[in-house]
Amino acid sequence: MAIYERPDKPQYTVDQFDAVVPVVPSDTEDLEEGKTSALWVGTGGNVQVTCIRPDGERTTATLPNVRDGSCLPGRIIRVWSNGTTASDMVALY
Repeated sequence: MAIYERPDKPQYTVDQFDAVVPVVPSDTEDLEEGKTSALWVGTGGNVQVTCIRPDGERTTATLPNVRDGSCLPGRIIRVWSNGTTASDMVALY
């Protein structure tokens, strides 16, 4: 389990993952495997994602200036082509 610290939030963790799937950003299709545990960003840049909340509500945002080799924990269901400049991304399930 990886532990991440943010100055404005308490510690949070990424649960163990059992599968990795390369991500092909799309403006029309959700990730085939469903919601992720996290998203690995190999080559940094902006990442536009849609996440799904436990109540089923979807939220979309652009995460600017994500660094090379970043792990973004979250229930991500889509990585958008439009608005994403990062590459070499892998969904962790």
